[in-house]
Amino acid sequence: MNRKRLSFVVCLSMLAFASAGWAQHQHTRTIHPYDALGRPNPEAFEWTGISVGLNAGTLGFGAESTVHIAPWLNFRATATYLSATYKTTIERVDFDYDLESLGARLMLDLYPTRLKNFRISAGLVISDMEVTVEGEPDRNAILNGNVYTPEQMGRLRGRASYETVAPYLGIGWGNSVKPDALLTVSLDIGVMLQDYSFRLSSNGTEAGNEPFESDLNSVRSETTDVLDWLKIYPVVSLGFAYHF
Repeated sequence: MNRKRLSFVVCLSMLAFASAGWAQHQHTRTIHPYDALGRPNPEAFEWTGISVGLNAGTLGFGAESTVHIAPWLNFRATATYLSATYKTTIERVDFDYDLESLGARLMLDLYPTRLKNFRISAGLVISDMEVTVEGEPDRNAILNGNVYTPEQMGRLRGRASYETVAPYLGIGWGNSVKPDALLTVSLDIGVMLQDYSFRLSSNGTEAGNEPFESDLNSVRSETTDVLDWLKIYPVVSLGFAYHF
């Protein structure tokens, strides 16, 4: 065997030996699931970075999905439906406030801590929120010292329509797309800021006449005092999610 062939055989043997050694090293290499700071190592888990779940809270019941963007950032979307009734009496008139809302929250969750459980959330709420207001006296009503019978007062009706898009800001706990997460529980606490338009009308015999319309303005003002509470809407939500 000449020198060239001998050198070629030696090189092939060394390459084969090195490849076998590297493969053996990869086979026996230990992959630690967590680093020194307690953060999960994605290589140690099978995960997609996508989760789906259910939630319930002050915005109603709904579904939620989260997508991993970066180790410190997630995108989250929720869809909720809410129907609720509130009763009160204003100027001897019994009122029903019927709230109905169908909407979605689109948020970015920022995780500033090393364990990635506490989050700061910001985004938008897109909703169709309306409050139907109806009131009817069962006895004489006194408005600004003037007495009106149920027939004169009639049935009062109004509708408050809130803005379609409102900003959302909040904090929370839970990260449903961590590499080591399968089933998780999360909590949101925040506020959404929204304005509204409202008009209250009457179908009584005094509707359109003075001083009834002037006296009715006092009822309108007290009626909107209740609706104003929804301008800074408190959001508290508890969720459960499954990570694929």
